[in-house]
Amino acid sequence: MSKVMKGKLKAEDERRIRQNFVYLKEEIDGKHIVDHLYQRNVISLDDKEEIDSQITRSQRTEKLLTILLNAGPGAAYQVFYDALEEQYNHVAKVLKDTPMQDLNEAREEELYDWFDKLPDSFKKSETTDAALSRLATCFGKNWESLMLILGHKQPVIEIEMQNCGHNGRRAITGLLIKWHQRLSSRATYEAFIISLKAVFEVSIDNVGLRKIIMSEYEAYKSTASTDVKAVEQSSSR
Repeated sequence: MSKVMKGKLKAEDERRIRQNFVYLKEEIDGKHIVDHLYQRNVISLDDKEEIDSQITRSQRTEKLLTILLNAGPGAAYQVFYDALEEQYNHVAKVLKDTPMQDLNEAREEELYDWFDKLPDSFKKSETTDAALSRLATCFGKNWESLMLILGHKQPVIEIEMQNCGHNGRRAITGLLIKWHQRLSSRATYEAFIISLKAVFEVSIDNVGLRKIIMSEYEAYKSTASTDVKAVEQSSSR
């Protein structure tokens, strides 16, 4: 069997998935197509087991889509699309008919190239309430779209706004922390950025967002370095 390819999907394929991320999570179950992707060598055995181990339908699909987005520019998307045609024909049609964003919107993907270059160990690390509270300051107009992508239902967003006296900043902070509490260790920086990439209409202070995440990364590096030194000192005794 040939080696499983890794890397970004083709730009157009990636955008089709990102623009339908929430819809896909609501309409499909990863367990129904994971075997097809494994058989066609799009995902590895470890990937398959990770997807199968998720508890809920939404979690299985989110994990599958996250892995698929990094399955390389080869035939991964076409294999995924073919599997949808077999199992979820109506979903395949929605993907096929998805209008592509114009070039300026497409280039928004490039805003997060800096994040893609960070180590996987940090990207897959759990966010903190403190970090999310700082990140909440980066969002303006249409922030509700991001909360929907993160899995909050519209009534939950409206209740949070009421509880916060219709203070948008406080509501964003509260909803981000609730997202962290709900997903726990799965509320990673990578999951957060993937959700950001899936929305186009939200006003974002990208410079501020980058500074905050890079600050968290520097703190992460410092902590990791301290842990390594502690292990080395312990083993040398």
